[in-house]
Amino acid sequence: MNILFVANLVPYPLDGGGKIKTFTTIQALSKKNTVDLVCFYEKENVEEAKKALKQYCCNIVLLPIKVTTSENYKYILKKAIKSLFSSYSLSVYKYHNDEMKSEIQKLVRENEYGLVYFNILQVYSYKKDIVTLKPNMKFLLDTQNCETQIFRRYEKESSNLLKKIYLKLECHKLKKFEAWAIHDTDSVIVLSNADKKQLEELDGLALDCVIIPIGVNEPSNKKKIKDKSNVTNILFLGTLTWVPNNKGMIWFLKNVMPLLQEKKENIHLYIVGKNPSSQLLSIAEQYRNVTITGYVESVDHWYDKCDFMIVPLFIGSGQRVKIIEAFSRGMPVLSTSIGAEGLNYTDGVDIMIADTAEAFSEKITTISEPDICNTLSMNSRKLYNKYYSVEAVSRQINAVVDSLRTE
Repeated sequence: MNILFVANLVPYPLDGGGKIKTFTTIQALSKKNTVDLVCFYEKENVEEAKKALKQYCCNIVLLPIKVTTSENYKYILKKAIKSLFSSYSLSVYKYHNDEMKSEIQKLVRENEYGLVYFNILQVYSYKKDIVTLKPNMKFLLDTQNCETQIFRRYEKESSNLLKKIYLKLECHKLKKFEAWAIHDTDSVIVLSNADKKQLEELDGLALDCVIIPIGVNEPSNKKKIKDKSNVTNILFLGTLTWVPNNKGMIWFLKNVMPLLQEKKENIHLYIVGKNPSSQLLSIAEQYRNVTITGYVESVDHWYDKCDFMIVPLFIGSGQRVKIIEAFSRGMPVLSTSIGAEGLNYTDGVDIMIADTAEAFSEKITTISEPDICNTLSMNSRKLYNKYYSVEAVSRQINAVVDSLRTE
């Protein structure tokens, strides 16, 4: 089948969870189908991205966009004001532009597609531009998470009255759009039962969907056995322009690090990710045993250097790709319940869960023991092989596409 894959951001380099999810989905689809890709790019190297994607895609159309608020504040503010007069929430509105509409319609006119695959809710608005040309086209929406749930959590966490009012309006618009999209499309993929339930709550209707988790490629290197070294190295990995990551690490530094200092734990925390906020940098400066690396070309060195990963997230939906990647490498993980939301796991067996500063502190002490750390490493690899390998996920994705082919 010929598939038009519409994505938000170009899935290369593989420096974020969303990009990894999109890249491995395209890999899976290309095993049995012909795939054309159209999406935006921000700072990514277009030529390098095309080179990496050419082995899986035939036509590749990349268009520039500004979506990172911290780097384009005035531009995004103007978009936010304009979105107030649109039926779309800002999170959808900022991805919709006339150039993308024209490119998508051009591809649809020139090619016989059997399916349009939307990789995320925010780009599903282009569906309306496609049906004007091909009313009988099949559409698939890969939700990745419940967007409305994320904004509900943003609104709940916010203490600024004006921001709370704005986020309530965003939630209202997003809820209406998300509820329409999941029932409008021909097929829906969700990551977990938790996401399915959250999406069903939007309008109280049962959702006919397929549950397929995120798959990640087999890593070239796996975690080494932890020894009884003097220092325990802890890893946080994630893009820090994403609000949940930034808030989570600020919370950790303010609330957990002081407890570890009181216990005189011999640890070193490495925060690996691009664009740390000024607030995060300022707090980190108080600790000699905290290193913020900024953007790194490869995360392999940091996986090798560190003993386990922390995921202190209190806002989110969907699945954390970085946890699945950690599982694939046999890297033990200590996460909040929200951070591990949507994953198959057993607390204390293949991952550790903590939701308070005290629990985080206690479990960091526990997981620092080599025997416990190594057991978690072994069990997390088993979990990856069972649920999250690309091979396992590819079979499920192509089964969905095949079902649409035969309708």
